[in-house]
Amino acid sequence: MKPTRSEIESGQRVLRSTGWLSQCEEPFRKTLLAESQWFRVEQGYPIARGGDVIGGMHGVADGYVGLVPEIATPDAGLIHVDRAPFWFGLQPFVLGSGRQVTVTARTPCIVAHVSQQALTGILKRHPEGWRMLLMQSVTQTYIAIQAVADLLLADRHRRLGAVLLRLAGARNPGSAAHPVQCSHEELAAMCNLSRSSVASVLRLFDRDGLVEVAYRSIKIRDTDRLRLMVDAC
Repeated sequence: MKPTRSEIESGQRVLRSTGWLSQCEEPFRKTLLAESQWFRVEQGYPIARGGDVIGGMHGVADGYVGLVPEIATPDAGLIHVDRAPFWFGLQPFVLGSGRQVTVTARTPCIVAHVSQQALTGILKRHPEGWRMLLMQSVTQTYIAIQAVADLLLADRHRRLGAVLLRLAGARNPGSAAHPVQCSHEELAAMCNLSRSSVASVLRLFDRDGLVEVAYRSIKIRDTDRLRLMVDAC
């Protein structure tokens, strides 16, 4: 479905001013946005499917997405939730291999799509763009490494706190937290904990003023204190 003109203009402002693209050089940034095709993805529908070898690059300009791995066992399930601005999709373009994740809209999403053909043309005009794409790839690698590191924490309180901070985009000092939109069951799976354990720890966090729990949403109220607890040795 095609977004409205105002939605596209709003999405362009988001992608231009925040996240990966905002750190790119202006000529490359301007050209990438000019070559983008825009569409709306309704809640529950895939933006891109794992295993696809075509499709180019996507930039989520509005909404929340969930990532399910293609290279894991079939029962692996959801591994990460993120929100706009969120870019993905370089692997088929760079390596010619299938996507490693399925990315699904958890809320209605406004998405910019840059086809593989368009990316090839952009890089011919702006060869410095390869360095920009490498920056984006490093960002995705960081998320994957952080997810693994979170699961290595033996203490359930620290593990849950670490996962919440990552999902809220607030794992590093100085970063503001956005609401985490997932169910207790999904959060338990991402933490490798039982639902009852997650519910118990969340009640403790809520009582101590670390988080505020609502239906399918968790708001971190004190990122510094939660981060201090997670990183305590």
